[in-house]
Amino acid sequence: MKKLLLPVLIIVVLLSGCIEGTLYKNDLISLEGFSVYPKNPYAGSTVMIQFFVENNGDMPIERAKVEFSLAGGAFSLQEIKCQDGTASGASCEFTKIQPLDMKRVSLTIKAPTYVGAQTPFTISYKVSYDASGYRQANIPIVDGVEKTIPTTAYKESSSTYGPIQAEFEPPVGMEVIENNRVVDEYWGTEGQPFLVKINFKDVASSSVGKASKFTLPSGVASLTLSNVQIASGLPCDFEGGASEKDVKIPGSLYCNFISSGFSQNEGTAVIGVNFDYTYEYDKSIDLTVMPVENT
Repeated sequence: MKKLLLPVLIIVVLLSGCIEGTLYKNDLISLEGFSVYPKNPYAGSTVMIQFFVENNGDMPIERAKVEFSLAGGAFSLQEIKCQDGTASGASCEFTKIQPLDMKRVSLTIKAPTYVGAQTPFTISYKVSYDASGYRQANIPIVDGVEKTIPTTAYKESSSTYGPIQAEFEPPVGMEVIENNRVVDEYWGTEGQPFLVKINFKDVASSSVGKASKFTLPSGVASLTLSNVQIASGLPCDFEGGASEKDVKIPGSLYCNFISSGFSQNEGTAVIGVNFDYTYEYDKSIDLTVMPVENT
């Protein structure tokens, strides 16, 4: 019987790891367990809004904020509670939320004191948080003399979790035909400049909310380089390794690079891109205020 326990435990551990790996999401901050009661309040009565601010990523979120707009002042704030956060007006701000942690928020608002008939109102709210991303490309480099085709393959790291992600367009070394289709193979040649394009896109789920128009400001994206450098005199969107222009999402940055001085006939150029950003999205709640009949 004891001999059977070890395989069973291994299976359980492996399954646990798979389950844990699926917990993280690119929607780093979401509002979970959202409840509104009542949705059809009488004039002058209160409405309770409750939810949890959850970090769905694998890294701490250093700042997150939820800010309500109370139908242009038609509703008044009675009370707001922010678990481990700071309340300011009809908003909650959190300085750090650990991975997969949740912070409870409760908001009590008062409906207009008088309406002559059933009247619809919209309570809108904005969610914003600070995040960062990273991606890395490993590009084979051949000397072009002893070796013209690399033995190693181009590799790109997995994307970090987050709504904004980066993808590389590396230099094409050769095109081959596989199963009646053209397949690009990527590498560079030592001493010869090559162009790399970095594409940024928004992969957030529309169910979270409507994302604000997004731009990566200049200077927030930076390069980390190994066995490669920016090619002198050729176009590049990075100066001193930092981005020098705004990028509307979806959008791209590009640069020309060059590798030289390898002691062997093949090496690897490593290009990484770091980027910091503040992500924002909006959502709303529809309420209908009921008139109070005079008796």
